[in-house]
Amino acid sequence: MSIILRVVIKISSRFLEVLTRYARTQFTAPKAGKLDFDHQLLLTACQPLLLSRNAAVVLKVVVTCQELGTDEDISKTIGPLMALASGDRRETKFVALEHVYRLACSSPHLVSPYLKNFTIFWAEPEQTALLKIKSKSCLLELLITILFSSY
Repeated sequence: MSIILRVVIKISSRFLEVLTRYARTQFTAPKAGKLDFDHQLLLTACQPLLLSRNAAVVLKVVVTCQELGTDEDISKTIGPLMALASGDRRETKFVALEHVYRLACSSPHLVSPYLKNFTIFWAEPEQTALLKIKSKSCLLELLITILFSSY
């Protein structure tokens, strides 16, 4: 990877972090799923970055949408996040699975369609397998509460 590309990626990643910090302090919380125009503009501008081939940029967009967005915005980030979680690089996979675990605990209805991606393989590191088990347990808690609430 060229030096110029590395610098651009680092700048865009840092820029997203600064914008997220600014938005957290300056924008009001969404009321009934409605966002301010600037708030929505920030989230809309971040969406194309989910197509980046760089995992750091994708993870920054996911964090931005998780912290600032509504369920609709977060649901747009789950596909790229699951793609990172099923990748072949161990470090990227672990960090992506940590974000998936947080999402599975806070908004299990968004992660439940991807349940088949939590299959544990024999050659996976212990930490990755544990994160997959924890994510499944959060999803199962939702399923159990749905089942028992109907009785």
